[in-house]
Amino acid sequence: MSASLRISPGSGFFVGRDEMCDGLLGATRKTNAVLLFGGRQSGKTALLLRLRDRLLRVTGEVATLGALEVPVYVDLTRLNYDARPADLFQTLVRAARTSCAKQIAGFPCENTPNAGAHRTGDLLDDFIGDLQNVSAECGEIEPRFVFLLDEAKRVLGDRFPRGFQDNLFSLLFGESGVQNFTVAMVFAGAQHLYAFSLDDTSPIGSRAIPWHIRNLPETAIQALAKQVFPERADTELVELARFIWESSGGQAGLAAKMLEELARISPPQVTAEVLLLAESTVLHDNRGLLENWSLALTPRARAVAQDFCENEEMSLVAIAPILRDARLEPLLAPRVVEEFQYMGIADVLNGRLIRRNKFFWNYYERLNVDAAVPSAAHDVWRLIETTELSMRDLIKNRYEAAYGGKAESVMRTVLGDKAWTEIQSKKAGSKRKYKYSPEAVERDTMSCMYFGHLKDLMIHGQGWSHFKHMFRDKRELEDKVSAITPVRNDRAHFSEVPAKELDRCRIACDDLSVIVDRELEKHAEDGAELAR
Repeated sequence: MSASLRISPGSGFFVGRDEMCDGLLGATRKTNAVLLFGGRQSGKTALLLRLRDRLLRVTGEVATLGALEVPVYVDLTRLNYDARPADLFQTLVRAARTSCAKQIAGFPCENTPNAGAHRTGDLLDDFIGDLQNVSAECGEIEPRFVFLLDEAKRVLGDRFPRGFQDNLFSLLFGESGVQNFTVAMVFAGAQHLYAFSLDDTSPIGSRAIPWHIRNLPETAIQALAKQVFPERADTELVELARFIWESSGGQAGLAAKMLEELARISPPQVTAEVLLLAESTVLHDNRGLLENWSLALTPRARAVAQDFCENEEMSLVAIAPILRDARLEPLLAPRVVEEFQYMGIADVLNGRLIRRNKFFWNYYERLNVDAAVPSAAHDVWRLIETTELSMRDLIKNRYEAAYGGKAESVMRTVLGDKAWTEIQSKKAGSKRKYKYSPEAVERDTMSCMYFGHLKDLMIHGQGWSHFKHMFRDKRELEDKVSAITPVRNDRAHFSEVPAKELDRCRIACDDLSVIVDRELEKHAEDGAELAR
């Protein structure tokens, strides 16, 4: 068994969710908008990719009359940090063309010459026009584009203007005339989608069907264990699956991490001692994930979690009084139940809320007993500053070590001409800002970059090869940067930042600082060794 086994979305490991996949597909056929709720690493991406792959198996041909559901999966974290609605619409059109080319024989691989001839300057009209062009190239096939939008927090909420949501509503539910295609969208996310669906001014949130991910049953974990350890006896796998289910509650991400750790250990026999060792390692290695879960709980869920720490189960009717005592809306008690379920930390059985996921609750109970005092905004700002300066140093060192005098040329290629022009303009103007100071000098190129530029230099193009050993994957780095960037921007403009967001930012900065400082120390040690 490979020690580098990864049970990740698209890797071929998929169990226990085909019925949920059927239900999600059915929901997209009932309405044009579905909100897919699931906590971090609960299996949202795997479910979306499974649905995409199932729909792609149904094919067509441009010369044969028919209707076809065209799945268009888009990971919205791949958008640039400063992307706007126009960038999103262009991304969706490109992804739609790619899916059509896979699914429809005879679909042209390149855009037709007049693909942009319909431009009107109105974002929605131009997007519809682009999709009409794609549809026209499908020939006799009438497509229904099913957009599967992963990490929807990137485009919903405050990141994009409110008019963007109105445009989407008009596309999904409005009367836009006779078209040769139809559209459905699945927005996947966690608590931010709940806030979105509760907003009574949000037309999409009030019309969309909510769909909640549930934990894996014990039988599914047995099936997954069989895929990972096909040579082991079924009796051994039953005990292994029972332990993992009790530890993780069936939460997909934690169950997968337990199996990955056991594959790494690869013991001759999976004993109780081996399972406890794997459990301890997973708990230690995933502190950041458990912190994020804890901080991501809504105020309602957090109020109930305080009481839930004292009990293994709770009557559903007891939740509303807890919310009322915390001066929260008691009528939203069902929302707490749903949140606990899609976060993978509780289940409902015979009218009672039952605790699941020992990983989470053991961690949360310790947090609840000895809760850390939130950092002051000033302290967090200093931590952001330290983190950013360290990242600048590390990126500069890595690029100069790899490319020498061509380092900035490579940076320009990674960031693109538009971003590079803005950076150079800021650099050239830096000296003119302090015209009455004889000591004023032109700033270093790295100091003229935004935090998002630093992230792009690490993950995009050839840059990733110099930093990928520092992180599990690109998503880990992107998540940490996305927790820091909004706080940095607000603090730079003297705006108040919610305490929860300060805590997210503090944790992300702590993690990044440890990782980056470790690399800088190694760089210094390597330099000293060469000097000797």
